[in-house]
Amino acid sequence: MSENNVRIIKTFTPDENFARHSEGDFIRLRDGSIMLVYSRYFGGSHKDDADAALAVCYSYDNGESWTEPEALFHPSEFGVTNIMSVTLMRMQNGDIGLVFSLAEPGFERFNRRHIVLRSSDEGKTYHHCSFCDPQEYSGRFGLNNSRIERLSSGRLVAVFHIHPGAKKEQVGEIRPRISPRSFGIVTYSDDDGYTWKTSPDLICPPFNCTNRGLQEGGVIELSPNVLKAYFRTDRMYQYEALSFDGGEHWTAAQPSCFTAPWSPLKIVRNPFTSKLYAIWNPIPLYNSRPFRHIDWGRTPYVYAELNEDASAFGEIKTIEGKPDHGYCYPAVLFTAEDEMLMAYCSGGPDDNIGLAKLTIAKIKL
Repeated sequence: MSENNVRIIKTFTPDENFARHSEGDFIRLRDGSIMLVYSRYFGGSHKDDADAALAVCYSYDNGESWTEPEALFHPSEFGVTNIMSVTLMRMQNGDIGLVFSLAEPGFERFNRRHIVLRSSDEGKTYHHCSFCDPQEYSGRFGLNNSRIERLSSGRLVAVFHIHPGAKKEQVGEIRPRISPRSFGIVTYSDDDGYTWKTSPDLICPPFNCTNRGLQEGGVIELSPNVLKAYFRTDRMYQYEALSFDGGEHWTAAQPSCFTAPWSPLKIVRNPFTSKLYAIWNPIPLYNSRPFRHIDWGRTPYVYAELNEDASAFGEIKTIEGKPDHGYCYPAVLFTAEDEMLMAYCSGGPDDNIGLAKLTIAKIKL
């Protein structure tokens, strides 16, 4: 692995007010500025379902400096205790689309839903659009930050993972029983996010001896209507599945070319050059590798250019690689043909957990 030209622009570190800064996304505004929305935790940092709100900050110089974060949404506005995992996207009518998850109180992430909001005034105000998760199924859903893909056809595609279990109303006040193992499930919208359909194909883990299954999926369009979905696993590899009809049907999952710990992969396309890039942690959790709660083996953090069908990669270049830190959950915005703006979790021992600190960096490709 070679070192690359990586400049750290800003870090958001935990303090007495906010125990965790994590999982956000960028969008370019019409005036040329960049908006970042991310999760700020005020109820602890070790559990994803701790009390969390959304914050927003701006850059007016192409990502070189940032305003101080301001509160955007509080979970009480939605009748929940936790909102997280932000995706931002430009809608077909020019609106900004903002997607994030809502966790209902009392049942941790069991009844987490994923809401779609729209803004017609560049993020100043928002109104409800829809929910994008697959409501035909019962269980706990997950959708990472910066994950919804706009296809060349205009269709929106989201890859969820689901832990099967009983619905809240079926068990009364008893804590719901859900499976720790999950599988992939895809939703898509052909009307710019107002309504969502669910693929009839469940993407199931093709292996036994797993505590996790397929989790934290993403998707990239390789060519018109040809998609690749990818998932983290506890099998030392990212697994992948293909769709040849824009996300309606999917092949069985199989190992990809990416070794990894239990940590998500992200594949992005440079809009200036159409080249594909992968961002991931390349060292799996093999039997003798030390495992720390701080980082879960999510180090080093690297990227590489991919071939056209994302089946092989070129030279691996390091973003960060402190051995006791955890790097994960990136958001990416290409600010030039040869420049990538990235926000990612980057915490270490001083932050109590790898998810507690958010770093903004620029990378020269």
